[in-house]
Amino acid sequence: AKECVSRGCALQCAMLSPIFRVREFSVEEAVPYTVNFTWEKEPGQPTTSAVFKRGDSIPSTKMLTFYKSDKFSLSADYENDKTANLPAGSLAHIGDFTIGPPIPLPADGSDKAKLKVKVHINLHGILAVESVQAVEETEVEVEPVVAEKSEAAKPAENGEASKDGEAPMEADAAAPAADEAAAPAAPAEPKKSVKVTKKDVPFVASLPGLGADAVTALFTMEKQLKDQDRHIEATNEAKNALEGYVYDMRNKLYGPLSDFIAEDAKPGFSSQLDKMEDWLYDEGEDVSREVYLEKLSELKKIGDPVEERYNEMSSRGPAAESLAAACEGFIRQAESVEKKYEHISAEDKAKVVSECQAAMAWLKEKQGLQETMPKHEVPVLMTHDIVKKLDTVKRVGEATMNKPAPPPPKKEEPAKEAAADGAGAGEEQKAADSEPMDTDGAANAEARAEEGSAKEEGDAPMET
Repeated sequence: AKECVSRGCALQCAMLSPIFRVREFSVEEAVPYTVNFTWEKEPGQPTTSAVFKRGDSIPSTKMLTFYKSDKFSLSADYENDKTANLPAGSLAHIGDFTIGPPIPLPADGSDKAKLKVKVHINLHGILAVESVQAVEETEVEVEPVVAEKSEAAKPAENGEASKDGEAPMEADAAAPAADEAAAPAAPAEPKKSVKVTKKDVPFVASLPGLGADAVTALFTMEKQLKDQDRHIEATNEAKNALEGYVYDMRNKLYGPLSDFIAEDAKPGFSSQLDKMEDWLYDEGEDVSREVYLEKLSELKKIGDPVEERYNEMSSRGPAAESLAAACEGFIRQAESVEKKYEHISAEDKAKVVSECQAAMAWLKEKQGLQETMPKHEVPVLMTHDIVKKLDTVKRVGEATMNKPAPPPPKKEEPAKEAAADGAGAGEEQKAADSEPMDTDGAANAEARAEEGSAKEEGDAPMET
């Protein structure tokens, strides 16, 4: 079986690869065992037929035809002979299928109905009856379709001339052709066709299997087994964690962790680890998960502070360097004379310098105390304290030194002022030009008075 799988995988890889050229082929599943169907052709006369033979391609569908007037049963079985090679202890019987009632009889009065039973084997080799239908075939007459006469066959009316300009035919010559065209066609014989009517027929499948209570009991048992497996896995994980901690801590105790545990406590802790190892392979071989967790907690009460002091020693230096670098950088910015810091007041700059100097003094003091203490004691300078102090310095320094400069005051442009003054003077001049002058009004009045006096003189009669 492994060789078959390997060959198939290699061939599939060659088919998918653009480098190799493989002849086209297909892999088809086959029926593993011959399936026989048995039914009674007549009462007391069982008939058996091999519907699906061993080696046939699957999935496969077959249609079985029966002529029945009442309900009947189909029995499906695997062929159980010496050549079948059924697995030992397996059932040869697949199931029984009861078809009907009712069985719908044809409308023409026949005493038996034609039944089509559709059976199918899927890709997994599982047999099933998919449907049962009663098929009725009746002949019906279909009226023939009479074709209409074309426009070209119609005779010319009223003796009109054709499109070619030819004169119309005489009435005597056109009469026979009109009579022939008007003669009725011979009646066509009606055609017959077959009308197929299908009706679903109910059926019941009786398959060998367990009852509902047995299935429920098996589901419950399966759930219990799964819970048991999970509990065993969690217990093994707890045991492995305890065993790994014993080996790891014992190796580090006289290695990297040697300076971080007191000399008088080191032999006792090492002896406790040895005893725990002996217990694991004796009494602790098969105990509950809670016991392993409790034993591990007892060891960690001693080992965790030692590892914490070792980790603090590794992380304290880089954290202190980061704090010192941040303080020095903010102090340089506060004491700088660059133009981008001119808008910051001297009081704000002094606050930044004071905060940085206080942090540096605190760090120097704590570092001095820490250097005088042995490594196996609780540190006075912790990494998380340094990180907290660094956050405070950054918050004060960045809020002050990154403060944006105020915008410059707005200045009015002299060109705009001059344009505004010129516009005002032009409007005043325009208003003055629109008003009439007094001299012109007086001259016009005198001219009108002279014209009136001359007119009066001309109208008066001349003296003789």
